[in-house]
Amino acid sequence: MKEKIAAGIAIILAVVADGWYCWHIVIGSISPALATWLIFAVATTVSLLSYLKHNETKRKPFVANLANRLDPVVVWLVVAFILFAPKGDAQLGKFDIGCLAASAAILILWAATHSAIAANLLIQLVMVAAYMPTFFRLFSARRNTESFVTWGLTLAVASLFLVPTLRHRDWLAVAYVGRAIGCVMAIIAAMIYFQYIGPR
Repeated sequence: MKEKIAAGIAIILAVVADGWYCWHIVIGSISPALATWLIFAVATTVSLLSYLKHNETKRKPFVANLANRLDPVVVWLVVAFILFAPKGDAQLGKFDIGCLAASAAILILWAATHSAIAANLLIQLVMVAAYMPTFFRLFSARRNTESFVTWGLTLAVASLFLVPTLRHRDWLAVAYVGRAIGCVMAIIAAMIYFQYIGPR
C-alpha cells in the first residue's frame, strides 16, 4: 500500500513539475538545453525497452519501475516544447553536439553487447552524459537558467520512486532512480551556486 501511495504522489508531482517546466519554456523565463532533453528522450526510451527485454520472462509488478515507464512520455513532451514553443531555444552548440555524439557511441556499444542488463547499465551512462549540456549552459551563462520548482519536484519524484523499487528489490530500477537522484542533486547545487553564491 505504501508503494502505491508513494507512486501516486510521485506521478502527481511529475505532472506538476513538467507542466510548470513546459509553461516556462513557452513564456521564455527558462532556457533549457535541447541536447539534454534529446539525449534523455532517446535514453529513457531505450532504457525502458532494455528493462522490459530483461524482464520479459519475469512477473515484475508495473509499479516496480514506474519511473522509467513515465519518463519517456515526459521528456519527449519537453523536447516538443523546446522545438516548437515560440520562445524555445532549439540551438545546439559544439559541446551539445559532442555530448550527443558520445551518447550515440554508448548506444552503438549497447547494440554490440546483445545483453539487456549491459544495455540498461550503459544507458545510465548516456543519461549521466545528458546532464552535461545543462551544466555547460549554467556555467556558460554564469547565472541560473533553470527552474527550481521543476528540478526540486523532480528530485522529490525520484525519491518517492525509490519506495517501490526498493520494496521489490528491482536493482535495475534502483540504478535508474539512484542515478536520477544523484544527477538532479548536482544540477540543483549548480543552480543554487549561480543563483545565490556565484559571480553577479
